[in-house]
Amino acid sequence: MNDQTAVPARGPATPGNLDFLAPLARQSGFIIAFALSAIVTALTLTYVYSEKYESTTAISYRVQEVTQYKAQQSAAMGSPAPAAPFKVIGQTLQEVLKSDAILSDVVLALKLHEKRVASYDGPWYQVWYQKTKDWVKEYSGYAWKLLKYGRIVEDEPVALAIGELRSNIKVTNRDSYVFYVQVRDNYPDRAAAIANYLGKVLADWLLEFDRQPGRSRADQLRLLLDGKTAELLTRRKEIELLLTSNNLVSVQQETERLTDQLYTLKLEESRMASEVAQAEARQSSVQSKLAIKRRLLNAPAAAVGTPEIALAAPAAAVAQSMPSPVAAGLGAVPVPGRSGEFIQPEDFKKLTTQGLFDDIELGSLRAKRASLQVSIGTIAQRLRGLPGIQARLDAMKLSLASLERDYALLNDGYQEAAVRATSPLSEVVLLHAASVPTSPVGPIKVYHVLLAGGLGLLFSLGLVYLLDFLNIRILFASRGPAWRAPPAVVPKDTPPIEPTMDETKDVAQNG
Repeated sequence: MNDQTAVPARGPATPGNLDFLAPLARQSGFIIAFALSAIVTALTLTYVYSEKYESTTAISYRVQEVTQYKAQQSAAMGSPAPAAPFKVIGQTLQEVLKSDAILSDVVLALKLHEKRVASYDGPWYQVWYQKTKDWVKEYSGYAWKLLKYGRIVEDEPVALAIGELRSNIKVTNRDSYVFYVQVRDNYPDRAAAIANYLGKVLADWLLEFDRQPGRSRADQLRLLLDGKTAELLTRRKEIELLLTSNNLVSVQQETERLTDQLYTLKLEESRMASEVAQAEARQSSVQSKLAIKRRLLNAPAAAVGTPEIALAAPAAAVAQSMPSPVAAGLGAVPVPGRSGEFIQPEDFKKLTTQGLFDDIELGSLRAKRASLQVSIGTIAQRLRGLPGIQARLDAMKLSLASLERDYALLNDGYQEAAVRATSPLSEVVLLHAASVPTSPVGPIKVYHVLLAGGLGLLFSLGLVYLLDFLNIRILFASRGPAWRAPPAVVPKDTPPIEPTMDETKDVAQNG
């Protein structure tokens, strides 16, 4: 057994010990080469990618304050809708500009889907570089499609232009009423044209965005108004038909008029009844008197001397048949049953004529009375039907009043919506037109070089430490035995120095 033990000659770790920088010093060449390669690669890529030009236009969008009734305030989920912050407005405008509906109009209007004829100007090396870059870009796209789809797929020009334009549009806002529309393109003049067109489209859209709710509401109310108008016309025609079919202008006036007529006719019928009764009484009296004559004419000769028969016989016949004392003393014959009333012989002709006139008059009075009764019955029947007509008319008028009230409310809402559809609530101003940029905004070579150099340096430093810690000899040569320190001779009686954990680990890794 050897009395001496070999240990690494490495001092204890102190704050002034800079051994951790030794791997960086040994691999400084690798670090510099790695960082320079990243810088050169980034610089080369800046020449491969096409230059981008940016053009900007500004739009002022300020919502006017409008006083509304509480019932007309907008609500969301049953609660008042919160006011939109500038970030939400800007994001909304950006999404609107990036929609296919607007981008397709821009592409077709500015003919962005048509390829520009490449013009190669400048020195021979610049022309060669531009042609090579275009060739590589075209055929690299074919190679990618072949790898992706297994075949070369031809892109639709309009859709391809829309997708490319969508990635180069941006709307920014700095918490103000001014919104900036930024457009990037490979050609400066086209970038300005796109920015101006999008600014105009966005301004028109904002105005239409304010008018659209009023226009939509006006269209809805217009349909309701048309329906109410048709209902009003139908109800008015029904009322007119009801009055026309019953020969009425006003039920109330007709009722009053028929009531007056009925009262007058009833009075007339009552008077006519009295006249008929009087005529019947006169006719009865005349008939009773004429009955005496009929009895005289129909009586036998033996009974002629009686006073009753003599009253009905002609004066000459009675004078011849009666004794001279009787004939000489006959001046008037009393009417049987009526004391104090005498009938002269010459009155029988008058009674006959009067009886004829009384019959005619009585028939006329009776006919008038019957006509009056018919008229009274007709008027009474019409009066009995008027309350039902009045009830139907009142129901129709109530429905008509309700329809007119609904029509008035709808018309008020329609007028308000029409005013909102024609006068916007927001102020939209295109502050300035986009100018043609003179210098590209990308790629900026110094930025790419600095970024690539910094990232390459940090990555190489970390890689050196990692490989040194793991003792992986992929990128640099092995240290071999030279890394180990020479063994030190330790006296026999000196207690051995325990190696540190790092030293034990290094010994185990390097054998």
